[in-house]
Amino acid sequence: MKKLLKKSVFLCLIGVFIFLLVSFNGEIFGQLTSISGTRVPRRFKPGPEGTTVITGGRIFDGTGAAVRSGTIVLERNKIKAILPAGSKDWPKDAKVINVAGKTVMPGLIAMQEQITKAKGVIDAGPNVKTYEVLGTINAIERLKWYIESGITSIRDIGSHGHIPFRLKDLIIQNRVFGPRLFTAGQLITSTGGHSTEGMWYGNFINE
Repeated sequence: MKKLLKKSVFLCLIGVFIFLLVSFNGEIFGQLTSISGTRVPRRFKPGPEGTTVITGGRIFDGTGAAVRSGTIVLERNKIKAILPAGSKDWPKDAKVINVAGKTVMPGLIAMQEQITKAKGVIDAGPNVKTYEVLGTINAIERLKWYIESGITSIRDIGSHGHIPFRLKDLIIQNRVFGPRLFTAGQLITSTGGHSTEGMWYGNFINE
């Protein structure tokens, strides 16, 4: 009888937990790891108006096809056509970029990054406000590095506070230059668990 009672109480608690999670639309975890609504997919601005042509180079499309010479025609941030080498079937007012001797390829994706961290930066210690400033500077610097390295999308996990969420908004608004950001929020782990090595208390949710 006691076992049945314990099992019933346990199942009831699970039911209440699920109900709260659905009712608050994830706000329970949202308050712990991020500002509400920051995980909602958002559209990036469609890029500059008009047509851009990338010509004179080689094309590697990642489909398994051999690298080949060709021209890429872009309408804002969408690929409109891939033309064979020598073709000039594009609007007369298009912006033409000659990439002779270079290879054009899809943007790379980095799946496990922490944009607020950087090598060679002195740890701010328990001063959370100072770390937020350093973390933001580190992040903006790293976003530039990603783009220069051909990385156009990154998944950020375990960065400090709300910094990656705010920078994601600024990138979408074209106020900060950087790749697409897919933000997972702060790390949730047990005391002394994974990724707590060398960390100070301010990196955790209960800061």
